[in-house]
Amino acid sequence: MNIEASIEKVIGELIYLNNDKGYITYSDIDNTLPDDIISEEQIEIIVNTLEELNIMIQDDNLSIDEVSAEPDLEILDNYKNYGYKHWNALGEFIDNSIGSYENNLAELKRINGPDYKLKVDITVSGNNITIKDNAAGISPEDLQRAFKTGSRPEKNSGKNEFGMGMKTSALWYTNLWKVQTSSIGDNEHKEIIFDLDKILKTRNVKLHVNRRKVDKDLHGTTIILENVRSHPKSVTKEVLVSRLASMYMSYLRNNQLSLTYMGDNINYQKPEVLKTPFTLIPIEQLNKDSLSHIDKNIINDELYRRIEDFGSPILSINWEQKITNFFEAEDGSIIRYSGYLSLLKTTTEGDNVIRLFRRKRAIVNAYRPHSIFGKDGSISSNRIFGEIHIEDLPVTYNKDNFLWGNNESLFLKSLISYLNSENCIPILKQAKLYRKKNDPERGIEVRNKYVEKYKEKYSNEEYKKQVSNILKHSKESIEEPKNHSNLERSDELLDVDFNSDTYKVYLQFYQGSKLERLFYIDNHAELPSDIDIHGECIGIRINTQHPYIMKISESQEEVLFQFIKNYAVAVFFAENQNYSLEDFISMTSFNLSDLMRLESKI
Repeated sequence: MNIEASIEKVIGELIYLNNDKGYITYSDIDNTLPDDIISEEQIEIIVNTLEELNIMIQDDNLSIDEVSAEPDLEILDNYKNYGYKHWNALGEFIDNSIGSYENNLAELKRINGPDYKLKVDITVSGNNITIKDNAAGISPEDLQRAFKTGSRPEKNSGKNEFGMGMKTSALWYTNLWKVQTSSIGDNEHKEIIFDLDKILKTRNVKLHVNRRKVDKDLHGTTIILENVRSHPKSVTKEVLVSRLASMYMSYLRNNQLSLTYMGDNINYQKPEVLKTPFTLIPIEQLNKDSLSHIDKNIINDELYRRIEDFGSPILSINWEQKITNFFEAEDGSIIRYSGYLSLLKTTTEGDNVIRLFRRKRAIVNAYRPHSIFGKDGSISSNRIFGEIHIEDLPVTYNKDNFLWGNNESLFLKSLISYLNSENCIPILKQAKLYRKKNDPERGIEVRNKYVEKYKEKYSNEEYKKQVSNILKHSKESIEEPKNHSNLERSDELLDVDFNSDTYKVYLQFYQGSKLERLFYIDNHAELPSDIDIHGECIGIRINTQHPYIMKISESQEEVLFQFIKNYAVAVFFAENQNYSLEDFISMTSFNLSDLMRLESKI
């Protein structure tokens, strides 16, 4: 666990201990310190923080009856210094509403019918904030605890596990707030006003409860924060709504929660997932230094080794991988996690994150470890998104991060191992290799190779039928015309007139892969030994198996080859004369409109 997280955890534990006893001792501090906090400077940070919170630290030999059972009231005034963001502070109220909803769902549906849905409305008027829900209300039994700082609820497995949320977030906003609540089964509507300035002045911690009779099935809570010191308008509405949407996406998309801010519904729309065939590594790309470490045979084999599990390697697949796994924490406990990892169809800033959840509520809104996303700005870093639910790790007091310790590295190691296992599609490799501009038909030959390689391994009749369909589809996609003349075309040495000069052009025809380019230009071509010329020669290698050539007639070939020859000469001329692309294209004797007409006929 890093030092900052360790210190925060110690302070949190000591706050709870103070709330229980009304004080803490130096022995309490010493017993709470983990092994990684050993320096005087670190301990001084903890002591100073406790003193700023007005927590009494006593000598161990002072008797208990000399100590007040009530916590120092000034601690309440320090909650305004908590490290909240507006979405975290408002989230504390929403968490309480959801907790009331989940603990009383059967009764709520009995009263309201099976279509009942939790509603939470947040409005800002002037300097006041109102949070209103239709949950089960605060029961008489919970009312005392609700206003006692640090008093944990009996059911602390929900979102209000610390027993601090409503008080700390309300006092972060303002010193004056009120709670109005009607609880299921209670025929009294109650209003309690919390005026911290008055409490500090009178030293009276007893709060008056205003009551009026209501129907016992009436339910819901309204919290009004008056004259707030920190106004939500300090952040844009768009940012605040987006954060709340991501925090509660599990409830919003399952239609369990209707959440509104300033009258507008907050919704979560999951980004569209990429659907595309597996991406192969083009042969020419493997020769680049940046990918020289990749073994094309190994990686392509990994991409296609499990066709029977993931469907046709020719047709598109949905790039979303479900996750269900666990890891062993540093204390030996088993931490389970689940969710999904996906690739974005369209890269959008803000969507390319993993969100980490606990108890269906987002704790980390933008988790982007380099071991999964790669370097910032890389192709994979812009393409990956997902959500992972971790249920058994503790979180910070304001629920904005996990208290990882050394568990984060263990979690990532487990996750990456899972994603690279044979149970998963190779989503991390696809994230690195996929380029939107790539032709989806590229790599058909290699795909067929791996279909052929594996089709004999399996006896399942349904699988054999599927492979047969794949092969048929592939053959139809790339079938070559029979007796096409340029399969046997001879190489040619030609004179090309260009810009008042004559250039030697050597056309070499070869049957390459359909993955390769249509033609290559070599300004320093090596000619066969039986051809003897003086001066430079422009070499052009034309791939007769390129899909473009396979579609055109012999007469159309001549138009295409004439363009290629003139283009090659123009490139050669431009490179030697330092002309721009526009310059040498305009000089060519070939009319580009001819090529456009050729294209329209194909």
